[in-house]
Amino acid sequence: IKDYDNTNTFTVYGFGARIPPIGETSHLFPITLTDSPECKGIDGVVRAYRSCIGKVQLFGPTNIAPAINQVIKLAKE
Repeated sequence: IKDYDNTNTFTVYGFGARIPPIGETSHLFPITLTDSPECKGIDGVVRAYRSCIGKVQLFGPTNIAPAINQVIKLAKE
C-alpha cells in the first residue's frame, strides 16, 4: 500500500476493544488513541499498534462493520 501513497501517512483504526480511561467497548477507534488516526510510515503503524495493544483490552462482541463503513467513507473522499 505504501507504494501508492505519496504522503507516507496511513489512517489506521482498531475495533473490538475496551478503550481507556472509560473502558467502553469501541467498534471503531484510532489505534493512536488520539483524535487522529494518522500514522507516519509503516514504522509509525507498527509503533502505534504496539502501544495501543498494551493499553486496550480486546473485547467482544467484535463488530467490524463500523470500520468497513469508515474505510468506504474515506475512499469516497
